[in-house]
Amino acid sequence: MQTVWALVGLLSLVVAACSFPLVLLQRLRRKAGLTLCLSLIVAATGIAQFGKLAPSSNTAQPTDKLSAPIAPTPATEERSLPSVQAAEPPPALDPVKPRKAGVARICLLDDDVKLKPADAIELPATTVLRDRGSNTGRAEDPKTWHYEVNEGPTFRSAIVTLASVTLKRSAPCATTPVKMYLGPIAEAAAQAVSDHRVFTIDDVIDYPIPPKKPPVEIGKLIDDDSIKAMLVEDVSDTFTTPLVERLGGDRTRCLSAAKKVAAHVGGGTGRQTDSIVMLGGVPAQEASFGCSFGTRREPNLYVSWDGSAKPPPATLAFIGKASEFLIGAPVAEMIKETQACASAALKPDASETAEREFRGAKVECHVFARDGGGGSVTVYRRFGAYPERSDPRPEAASAADAASRLVAAKEVESRADAVAFAEWWRDPAVPKDVKMFSMMSSRIIALEERCPSSKKHTIKLAAWALSAGVKPEDIGPSGRYNRLMAGTLSAMREDTQKESVQAACEALRKYD
Repeated sequence: MQTVWALVGLLSLVVAACSFPLVLLQRLRRKAGLTLCLSLIVAATGIAQFGKLAPSSNTAQPTDKLSAPIAPTPATEERSLPSVQAAEPPPALDPVKPRKAGVARICLLDDDVKLKPADAIELPATTVLRDRGSNTGRAEDPKTWHYEVNEGPTFRSAIVTLASVTLKRSAPCATTPVKMYLGPIAEAAAQAVSDHRVFTIDDVIDYPIPPKKPPVEIGKLIDDDSIKAMLVEDVSDTFTTPLVERLGGDRTRCLSAAKKVAAHVGGGTGRQTDSIVMLGGVPAQEASFGCSFGTRREPNLYVSWDGSAKPPPATLAFIGKASEFLIGAPVAEMIKETQACASAALKPDASETAEREFRGAKVECHVFARDGGGGSVTVYRRFGAYPERSDPRPEAASAADAASRLVAAKEVESRADAVAFAEWWRDPAVPKDVKMFSMMSSRIIALEERCPSSKKHTIKLAAWALSAGVKPEDIGPSGRYNRLMAGTLSAMREDTQKESVQAACEALRKYD
């Protein structure tokens, strides 16, 4: 193209040169002038186009791209970078901001916790402290640490200690390295000192069971928010716990664990549901092994009794032996704490409930003196690991299997009795008011026989009989309800004999 424009320009100049002399002739002046002007215009255009297409001295000469590839310039490398990054996974860590553990100041801030000079609170490593809100006090003065209670979603930030912390009356604060805890309702992966957040103790992931009872139980410190913390160094590293299998939801594993407990105490297993396995052949009104319980979804032991407010000696011994096997608490300590829990529940202001914690174990009890007395306890480990127990010896396993068969037979009998009672209750041959009178009057007569010092309730029984439409001759030797009354009274006498005289007298007083 450059050659073409050069020829055009050159020929135009030649035509212009030939046209110039003809302009001087009178006859051809007009035509020659027009030709000269057009030639000059065409020549100027050709020269201009030739100049635009001429190669520059700074321009690289073209080469064969396959044989001699052009070295990329920095700009070329930058343009190709996005396509390379899109084909590779992102880096695991931010090279600009590496993750690091932080430091927290942890303090005992509860005036209700009274420590002796020699007492020390040991917070183990893996103590979790939950974010509660922004500090409204001064960060340098722990006594002013208070947080705004936010209304709305649960706080989603927590820190976990990497080392144990010792707090004393003379030194209620200490610093310790921490990481961000990632777990249930805790998702934040970083926290800065400038955020001014207050953390309170919430859990202990790995609780080493202390050899003796601490001055303050870890559970009480958590329940009362006695321990608070604030960051003194930013934290951006995280801590996660491995997923641990629990007994809840696995009926086979739950039954296997229940059989170990039953074999240890000389009992057997009975009916199973998704969450419990009944224990039978033991000195208790009812006993069960719980497969999952509480936030940690750990196993538990439930035991109930009746006929007295406090657990009978045989039931108490069973609680101690079974609990020692399940949670690792010594038998003597378990019995002592169960008795203390029952006594606390019987106090007038206790509403028949109480609880005790000791070295990570917990006892919850419901005890009452009314209606002859009774109660129940639930035992589990709130903190610390459950002991690993091996399978029972062959002879113990064989005895437990035999006991389990007896338990199953009794459960069948009990269900049959329940069905028979339901059918009897629905039988229209005897009015329900008469059936209720026979049960209530038989109970009072049996209690009066068990408690000779009590006053008689003849007037009350007569009023009940009148209300139910029962005449004296109806329950006489040849009365229409004689057989009903005799059978009910016999059953009530048998059950009442299992109660102590004191319990019978207490049960009878409510009818005075």
